[in-house]
Amino acid sequence: MRKIILSVNQDPEYLQYIPLTVWSWRRIGWEPIIMYRGKFSNWHDLFGSKYNERIVESIPGYREDTVTQISRLYGALVCGPDDMVMLGDCDMMALSDAWHPDPKKITIYNHDLTNYQDIPICYAAMTRERWIEVMGLNSDDYNSLIKRDLDTLPQAKSTDFYTYWGSDQNLLTQRINAVNFPKDFIDRGKLPSGYAIGRIDRGDWKLSYDTPLIDCHQHRELYKIYKKTDRDEIVKKKWADHVAMLTMVWPDESFNWYFDFLKKFASMV
Repeated sequence: MRKIILSVNQDPEYLQYIPLTVWSWRRIGWEPIIMYRGKFSNWHDLFGSKYNERIVESIPGYREDTVTQISRLYGALVCGPDDMVMLGDCDMMALSDAWHPDPKKITIYNHDLTNYQDIPICYAAMTRERWIEVMGLNSDDYNSLIKRDLDTLPQAKSTDFYTYWGSDQNLLTQRINAVNFPKDFIDRGKLPSGYAIGRIDRGDWKLSYDTPLIDCHQHRELYKIYKKTDRDEIVKKKWADHVAMLTMVWPDESFNWYFDFLKKFASMV
């Protein structure tokens, strides 16, 4: 089975993405696993039992977001023995079935988007067995393994955002570069704006492209459209963009279930 590993903490700006992002991956045959840094009861109050979540523990001395991000690198431990396992972002929707990694190789998508520096989380893929070898997953206790590896990354405790934010990709790059397994690097290509080809991106939002759509980096603050006190003109514009994207990509799909979720979500956060 194909599994995609996402992660999220209790930050509403990221929690809001889970239902739609999971739906987008499931419809093309990837089953998401959510590495969740938060309280188990709170998760089920919001989401019920629709999602395959695993609880990630906090680690003293490290930011919640750092622990959350890096937890994706250990998701293979909660996958099946024959699974293909790929990493993704909770705010990145799949718009088409564009990922077909070779089970005999480590497949690295979008390395050109980092100018061939760090290997990007979105999207690194390999079999579960290969992940276990590459990441040195010598026990089933992913929480202890996360701490083990964070303790080797001094940047993870930096106070500078641009230093600590990339800790997960730094570690992934170290581990993949250290092995001699066959690797397949699949470049994405960049638009003149610098954003990825085939991506609807909140940094340069538009819906007209000359190439097939691949994914969508979603707007922030979407849930605020259902909070009257926060519904300013910027939120309204983001919401209009978002709905237009959904309508364009899936014109025959009803998203009432998603709108209902956001209403409930907005009332709880």
